[in-house]
Amino acid sequence: MNVSVRLKLLWIILAGINLNKLDAHSVHWVTVNTVNARPIAMGGAFQAVEDRWAGIHWNPASFDYTPAEDQFRLTMRFNPLGPAVLINDSRGVDNGLSPIALCLPGLIFNFNPVSIGILTGEESLSNLSRLDKDSWIDGNQYEYSRYMDLAVRLRFASRVSMGVAVQAVYQNPDIGKIAWGYRYGILMKPKPYFHVGLCYYNFNNRVSNTQINLERIPDETLNIGFLFKPRSELSLSVDVRNVSDDHREATLEPHFGIEIIPCQQFSLRGGYFRNRNNCYSTYCTGIGFQCGLLDLGRQFLYNIQWGVDMSYIWEDQFSGIQEWGFFGIFITF
Repeated sequence: MNVSVRLKLLWIILAGINLNKLDAHSVHWVTVNTVNARPIAMGGAFQAVEDRWAGIHWNPASFDYTPAEDQFRLTMRFNPLGPAVLINDSRGVDNGLSPIALCLPGLIFNFNPVSIGILTGEESLSNLSRLDKDSWIDGNQYEYSRYMDLAVRLRFASRVSMGVAVQAVYQNPDIGKIAWGYRYGILMKPKPYFHVGLCYYNFNNRVSNTQINLERIPDETLNIGFLFKPRSELSLSVDVRNVSDDHREATLEPHFGIEIIPCQQFSLRGGYFRNRNNCYSTYCTGIGFQCGLLDLGRQFLYNIQWGVDMSYIWEDQFSGIQEWGFFGIFITF
């Protein structure tokens, strides 16, 4: 990575919370309800990583990590930028359930051993015209540039879980408002420090390339992931894309990710993959911060947490450099 890229990355980390105008021609900014910031920062090597929210989208067998002793729990994810988007520019979010999706993008119902997770309005990565926007808080075209996931996870003891998810992709109304797809997966943990995840994806033919930009997940393919945690503060992950499919040769595209947690509230992430079809490289990096609100003697504040996720992705394509930025703020309770 050359010096100019490193300087730009430093600028993004230091100045990323400035919600003013952006250079829309150089970076595709994903800022609405993004649970993708962490997995993308880890190079998309996420099939075997447990994550309360992103797992709903990546591998439904891995989306919850509620302690087994909790018999019932309801967790909600609130987006503080949602009301700002509605106030600033409500074009494209003035009908249907999109205003709710902006403000309350996630729900998880847990009643062991079953968990049900919902993502109501994650921003799609396939609509580049939507992502080449002027402002972080821009609602234009959001109505038809998002997807919704409903996932169910069944946990067997502490080492094996299975999951299935249904996805609704909201596309341009000229080609039909909603396209449906599904996926199912399994997560195995033979050792506490070693996880294996498998997930099969099947999308609607009209949106079969929905997850091909950065996730690199083709339609009707099996994808495998491995997670190794030599220490509690260090995670190393590897995914192999398109291990087998019904219509074409497997590409066996490897993805690599790393996450370092120097302290309990802060995470450093990085990743890399090389497109096997077009032979270009993608470099990923990001940070995460999460902490709980102070317990002020009121029980309802005890489980409330807030956090920020930021990621920067740099692709060296034949057509030129493509850059992506992810920024998300969330409150869970």
